[in-house]
Amino acid sequence: MRLDFSNSEQLIAFLLSVVLGVSFSLIYDLVRFWHFSFKCPKIAIFIVDILYFIIIGVLSFCFLLIYCKGMLRFYVFLGEILGFIMARLTVSKIFLYFLKSLKKAIDFFVNLLKKPLFLIREKLLQFLVKPLNKNAQNLIIKNKSRKCTKNHKKHKKVSKKP
Repeated sequence: MRLDFSNSEQLIAFLLSVVLGVSFSLIYDLVRFWHFSFKCPKIAIFIVDILYFIIIGVLSFCFLLIYCKGMLRFYVFLGEILGFIMARLTVSKIFLYFLKSLKKAIDFFVNLLKKPLFLIREKLLQFLVKPLNKNAQNLIIKNKSRKCTKNHKKHKKVSKKP
């Protein structure tokens, strides 16, 4: 197994590490968007951030194993950092704008469909509950009549004693 790298192999590894850094930035933007969109508690943000860094570490390790034959290369880390910074300064703003626009569009359609779906649900519940209500009312009436007869018998017994 050859441990030295040709210049072209080093350049390919560097460019791939830049792409990896860009993907890390976009994944981080998804995490940021999740934080801001759903107003998570601080402990959830902390846990998600820890998971993010664990995943990033594992992906970097796998990249080093696959493309650099397990050897640590400074230019790989430099490429990841440069890709991350480049994406944060350029693509990240566009990506977050796209995510926010997508969320607004989804919210608009959800709000648009809420009223008809609510009306359908109400009609369906009325259709299903009416027979149940009649049966429930019959049961309530029967129970009330049983209680009344029991109470009536108790009162008769009480009234006979004096």
